[in-house]
Amino acid sequence: MMVLFTDYDRTITDKDLELCGKVIDKIMKLRTTGNLKFIVASGRTLEFLQNKLSNFVDGLVAENG
Repeated sequence: MMVLFTDYDRTITDKDLELCGKVIDKIMKLRTTGNLKFIVASGRTLEFLQNKLSNFVDGLVAENG
């Protein structure tokens, strides 16, 4: 099993800070095989991250939440 930790801003988002569909699609494909846990760590609030990512992640780390 693999675990992928990533930041939010400009890592899984585009320059306008919108989720990058291509990145999310690839991560979701890996997750469906059961071989990947996906965790986002960010300085954003927990509420913000839950609203944006709750359907995509296995865990969240929020500095401001």
